[in-house]
Amino acid sequence: MQLAEERQHVTARGERRGTRGLARPVEPDPLGTGRAQRRHELVGRGRRTRREAGEHERIWIVDPAHPIADGFGPYFELPEEEMYGEHFDIPDPDDLVFISWFPGGEVFRSGCTFHRGRGKIFYFRPGHETHPTYYNADVQRAIANGVRWAAPTNGPAFAY
Repeated sequence: MQLAEERQHVTARGERRGTRGLARPVEPDPLGTGRAQRRHELVGRGRRTRREAGEHERIWIVDPAHPIADGFGPYFELPEEEMYGEHFDIPDPDDLVFISWFPGGEVFRSGCTFHRGRGKIFYFRPGHETHPTYYNADVQRAIANGVRWAAPTNGPAFAY
């Protein structure tokens, strides 16, 4: 199977699973392996954005009533993180939970949710292999809350 055919097959399989209600947290693909492109295809658009390395980041909680925001104050900070800036080519999210701010004035929609059929997708931007982001307690809390939020439920099945 050619690489392009394999990507289409994996994307289609993920789309079928996602619309049946199987959860999928989505993280960035800084190594460029193509996994993030397939995830962005599931959401519905490309992944064009701009980035720089090694910036201080403040992550604002903009929907404090959302279950993914449970346990947070008004914001949390990462001392050093890869900076991504808008324009981020995704559809309008169903919920915007987090917005990142960087000292140069850049902002980024860094915590978005989407519903696809019975499935839920949580896109969370922070994280890069050159920074210890995943050791941060607030990042771990956001990921854990996102996984709990996206977990399948026993709602009604829909015929598509």
